[in-house]
Amino acid sequence: MLLLLFVLVFAGVAAAKNVVLVVADDLGYAWFNSNTSSEVVTPRIDALRESGVVLERMYGHYSCSPSRCALLSGRQPLFVNAGNGAPERSSNDTISGYAGISLGMTTLAEKLEGYATFAFGKWDVGYATPDHTPLGRGFDHFLGYFHHDNDYWTGAYGDETCDGATLCDFWLDDGPSFLMEQPNCSQKAQEGCVYEDDLLASRVAGVLANTNRSRPVFAYWAPHLVHGPYAVPEAEYDEFAYIETPLRRMMAAMVSKLDTALGVVVDAAASIWDETALFLVSDNGGPVVDGGGTAGASNNWPLRGGKYGPLEGGIRLAALVSGGLIPPANRKRSVDALLAINDIYATICAIANVSKVDEKAARLGLPPVDGQDFWPLVLGDATRFVVRSEVVIAGGQQAAVGLVTSDLLKLLVRNVSGAIWTGPQYPNASSMDAGSALEATVLDCDHYCLFDLATDPLETTNLAARFPDAVDAMRARLEELDAAAFRPDRGDPNSDLDRACAVALANYSSTWGPWLPSPPPLLPEIVAHHFVYGAHHVLGAWLPRLRDSADIGSLMTLNKVPHKAMDLLVHLGFFLAAGRRPDHCLAAALHVGKYAGYPCAGLLPDLLDVASHTVSAVGLLGPEAFALALLIAELHRLLLLITTTWAAAAA
Repeated sequence: MLLLLFVLVFAGVAAAKNVVLVVADDLGYAWFNSNTSSEVVTPRIDALRESGVVLERMYGHYSCSPSRCALLSGRQPLFVNAGNGAPERSSNDTISGYAGISLGMTTLAEKLEGYATFAFGKWDVGYATPDHTPLGRGFDHFLGYFHHDNDYWTGAYGDETCDGATLCDFWLDDGPSFLMEQPNCSQKAQEGCVYEDDLLASRVAGVLANTNRSRPVFAYWAPHLVHGPYAVPEAEYDEFAYIETPLRRMMAAMVSKLDTALGVVVDAAASIWDETALFLVSDNGGPVVDGGGTAGASNNWPLRGGKYGPLEGGIRLAALVSGGLIPPANRKRSVDALLAINDIYATICAIANVSKVDEKAARLGLPPVDGQDFWPLVLGDATRFVVRSEVVIAGGQQAAVGLVTSDLLKLLVRNVSGAIWTGPQYPNASSMDAGSALEATVLDCDHYCLFDLATDPLETTNLAARFPDAVDAMRARLEELDAAAFRPDRGDPNSDLDRACAVALANYSSTWGPWLPSPPPLLPEIVAHHFVYGAHHVLGAWLPRLRDSADIGSLMTLNKVPHKAMDLLVHLGFFLAAGRRPDHCLAAALHVGKYAGYPCAGLLPDLLDVASHTVSAVGLLGPEAFALALLIAELHRLLLLITTTWAAAAA
C-alpha cells in the first residue's frame, strides 16, 4: 500500500505543470531585445529568449485594462472590455454593469481548479465588489493594487482624489495592506524604504521557491514597471547618466530594474523549472507620445507609433514563452504566427488540461472564449495549430477600428495620433519637442489605411487606394465584428466615485477598495428571477403557473431546462430588469443567442405557424415581431418540458 501511495504521489508531482504569467506594463518593443537598443542591457530577458520561444506577432490592445481583461478572460477586447477609464462606475446590470471583466465570464484563475493561484501587482480589471477582486475571480492570494498605477514607495493613487485627499491603493487578499505606508520615502529618500516592485518580486519568488509540489502553482505577476509615475531609487537612476535626456534616462533605469526583478523570480523557480512554463508579455507598446501630445520616453523601434494608438508600436506586443516544459530541441527560436494576447488563456488551459470553453458565460449568453491554443507551436508541432484568421483592433468606445488578417493585411478606419517612428536612440522624433501639438503626428485613416505587414512591417505605405476590393472586404468584416461587440451598460464614467470615496475613507483606512456588496449568485437565483421575468413578459397572462412557481430554480439546477430557451429568456428578463425598452430587449436577447451558437434562424421553418399567429395577435411588425415569434416558439418547447417534468414529479 505504501509503495502504491508513493507511486501515485510521485506520478502526481511529475504531472504537475506550473505556470508563471508575467505582464510587463508599457514595455516598449525595443526594450525586449538588447540587440535593438544599446541604451539598456537586459540579460535576464535575453536569457529567457535564448531558452524559450519568442512570439513575434502577438497583438493586444493599445492600452492597459483592455489587454489585461482579454488576457484573463480569454476574449479579444471587443468582446470583453475595450475601455481604459476610471473603474468607479456601475449600473443596474449586476452581471456586466461594471468596469473590467463581466462577472458572468470565467477568469483564467477560475479555470485552473486544483492549482494554488497567486496574483501580484497591477489588477486593473475591475474592483467594484468583492467578487470583482482577485479573490473573487479565482485567486487564493493577492498583493497589489486595483488602478492603472500608484506611487512606487507610498502606494498612493494620484489620478483621483476624495475631497482633495489622495488615497492609497495597495491591497492584501481581502483588505488594505500597509506594507507601502512609507510617507517619507521617495526617489531621493531611500533609507529604510522598499520599492514596490522589489517587494512584489520578493513575494513572487517566495511562492515559487517554497512550493511543496502538492499542488501545481499558477503565479500571475503584473509588475508596476515600466508604467508611470516614473521613478527608481536615485542611485539606480544615476547608473544611466550617459543618457542625456532625464525622462529617457529614467525609463532606461526602470527597464533595467524590471530585468533584475525577472531574474529574482526566475532564480527562485529553479527547483520547479523543469515542470514550469513562464509566459512574459507586455500589455501594450511603450508610450512614445503621452496623452498631452508631448514626447514620450519609451522605445518601440523599429515599429511605428506606441501606446494609445493602433499602429504596430502600440499593439504588437513583446512576448515569449520559456521554462522547462519546452523540450530543449524547441528552444531558442521564434514563431511568426498571428496571435492575440487572449490566446495565452487558451494555451494555459491546454497546459493544465482543462477546457477553455466558458460554460457559465454560455448559460448567460455572454461572448465565448475566442482565444486559441498555441502550445503546439511552442512544441514545434505546427500541424496541430489552428491558424488564427484575424485579430480585431478595438477602440476605447468598444468599437472595431481595425483588423489584422492571417495574411498580414492590416486595415485602419479612423485617424491615428502619435504616428511617429521611433529611433534606436532618444529623441524619438525631431517633430516631437516638448509641448508640440499632437495633431502634428496624426495619420489620416478616415478614408482607410491598408498596410501589408508582411512586406511593410513599419507601416510606411498606405495601399488603400491601390487595393479597394481588399479594403471593401475587410471593412465589411470589420462592420460584422463591430455589430457583435459586447456593449453592456457599465454606467457613466466616475458615476460611483463619491460612493467609492466614502467607503474607502470609512471602511478601508483611506485605501481604495470594493465599494459595493457582491451581487446575488448568478445561478440559480438571479437566473431564475430573470427567466421568469422574461417568460412572463413574453406570454403575459398565459403563464400564471410558471410565474408563481418556486421550483423553476431547481429545474434549471438539474439541467432539465434546455439552455437555448433558458438563456434567451434569461437575457430578455435581464434587459427588462435593467430598464431597457421592451422592443430593444427582445432584439438584444435574440442577438445574444448568436454568441452561444443558438440556431435561432434554423428554427424558422418549423415555427412559421406560431410566428404568424403571434404577429397577428399582438400586432407587431418588423424585427420586434420576428424576435418575439422566435422567443415564443422556444418557450413553447420549454413549457412542454416543464409540464412533463411537473407531471412526472406529481406522479
